[in-house]
Amino acid sequence: MGVKLEIFRMIIYLTFPVAMFWVSNQAEWFEDDVIQRKAQNLPGKMEGLLPCDPASHASQEVCV
Repeated sequence: MGVKLEIFRMIIYLTFPVAMFWVSNQAEWFEDDVIQRKAQNLPGKMEGLLPCDPASHASQEVCV
């Protein structure tokens, strides 16, 4: 039982940090969740971080 428990613990110790690193480096999740949440909480400081929506601007030059 002791060896099986140690193997299970080693798998958890190695898998958890790798999985957290992979999740935290997903750019799509970061853009969708973190930036949008910051835009809701800090509306005046987020002009350069949000992706441009061409439909909301009169000219396309602003979105370039």
